[in-house]
Amino acid sequence: MKNRMKAAVEAVAVDAVDAVDAVAAVDAVAAVEPVAAVEPVAAVEPVAAVAAVAAVAAVDAVDAVEPVEPVAADMKAATKRADALAARAVSEWRRGERAGALSQLKAGGIAGEYLALATDAPLEMSREGAVQRVGGLLAEAAGASVNVNRAIAAHHSHRLLAAPDAPVLAYRYYRDAFSQLVSRRVERRDGRAVDVWEIVPHVAVEAQALYGEVLATGRDLAGAHDGVRKILAVSADREGRAKLLASEAQRLIAEAAAAARTVAEEGAENARRKAEAVAQIAVASGADADKEASAAADADAKRAETDAKEAKRAQMTAALQSARLKDQSEQNEKRATSIRAKAEGVAGKAGAPAGAVTPAQMVRVGSVSLPKDLAGSLFASIMANPSPEDVLLELMVLAASHSKVSDPIRRAAAAFGRAAKANVRFVADAA
Repeated sequence: MKNRMKAAVEAVAVDAVDAVDAVAAVDAVAAVEPVAAVEPVAAVEPVAAVAAVAAVAAVDAVDAVEPVEPVAADMKAATKRADALAARAVSEWRRGERAGALSQLKAGGIAGEYLALATDAPLEMSREGAVQRVGGLLAEAAGASVNVNRAIAAHHSHRLLAAPDAPVLAYRYYRDAFSQLVSRRVERRDGRAVDVWEIVPHVAVEAQALYGEVLATGRDLAGAHDGVRKILAVSADREGRAKLLASEAQRLIAEAAAAARTVAEEGAENARRKAEAVAQIAVASGADADKEASAAADADAKRAETDAKEAKRAQMTAALQSARLKDQSEQNEKRATSIRAKAEGVAGKAGAPAGAVTPAQMVRVGSVSLPKDLAGSLFASIMANPSPEDVLLELMVLAASHSKVSDPIRRAAAAFGRAAKANVRFVADAA
């Protein structure tokens, strides 16, 4: 310690000697050639004397120094106190930076609002013009040029990355580092362009994590820059892969659409061919159907003609049969009249009233008449009765129970009687 102080004193002394020599040289020059118009210089103590006094005082001070140990303790305490003061100064500086950062970040947000208003109706300024105007005003306030777009980006980086109510970093972190982690895009809303700020694609989590780490660890601006560069590289890599995937997806979609068109065209072609085949079959079937219909129509015509002939023939047959039955009925009526006349003649001879035929007379007439004539006579007699059905029924009952009638005739008469009774009941029920 003493050696260093002595060296310092000696250096001062050397400087003083040099100064004396310089003054002596000036005096020598002045003695040889006087200088004109030189203002008088104030009196100065002789330099040599001053230097000597300083040297002696320095030597005396060195000799009077206390022992080394107490000086070291004082220096340690002074160093500690000086460090504390420096820390307080840094803290106050940072507090001022943070307070200023809040105002500067807010100024960036307000500048963004100004751009939105100035570029919209009715002002309708260009964005470049609006940026230039507000940038000029901010430069006057700051005393230096201000990058308006970066100031706005710094505001949105704090808005998008910082947690609510989190402390604020120095403004340079936002302006120089974190502003690179946000990007602006323009959207059309209600017919006007609107700036939309977002974290760069695919790295929102990483960007917010980096901000939190810088805030918690106090990483310097260079460290923050390094973290931002890494995140931007990750974003670019993921964006490239996303574009590749999107391109591949578009390619697959295009291939699928082409395949679908091919299938549709093939399906349409197959459908067209099938339709043509069906049409051809339909044409052929239509021709066959026409032939069949024509044949069926011919057959129906022939059948109708045949039916007409048959109907005409049946009509003629019925007419002939009716005429025959009428003729036969007339003949029967004539026979019955003849038989009745004969019977009346026989009855007249026997003294019976006219129109009354006794059983004995009927037996006599039956014995001399042909079966056909007798049947006609009997039928005429039965029909002349007010209740011919009852007479006929009684006749059948007698035939069914008479001993001289053969079994086949008896069974037939009995069946006729049952049928007649059933028919009588049916007619009565219907009535």
